[in-house]
Amino acid sequence: MGLHHMCTVCLYAGIYLVNLYHFGTIVAILHDVGDIFACITRVLGESYDKKLVGPVFAIMMVIWFYTRLLVLPYLLHKFYLLPIAITPIMRLYFVWLHCMLICLHAYWFGMFCKMVTKLMRKGIVEDIISKSGKDA
Repeated sequence: MGLHHMCTVCLYAGIYLVNLYHFGTIVAILHDVGDIFACITRVLGESYDKKLVGPVFAIMMVIWFYTRLLVLPYLLHKFYLLPIAITPIMRLYFVWLHCMLICLHAYWFGMFCKMVTKLMRKGIVEDIISKSGKDA
């Protein structure tokens, strides 16, 4: 999670430096949509009545996959093909950081899938994402 935050801060700094607020806003909104359901899932996971955790987690996974693994790479591809007046090194900077974020999103989505598989096989649910973050 620390790498994600470092990449995000560097991206926001770069967006500020080259005045690409419109693009940064789109990326932030795409992230916020999935984060709403992630927070709701965590809150419901800590509650006594866990009936809604599964459906909300499923909605979160669908939104996560769609916004972060389909829409974001598509928009990044379209954006980087536009003739924008930035230096080639800044373009490479943005491409590299965004690729890092997409790789992290794919990794976390894989962890979500592992959680669902473990639930289906053993009936046990545990937050392996937070657990792996503490071990690292």
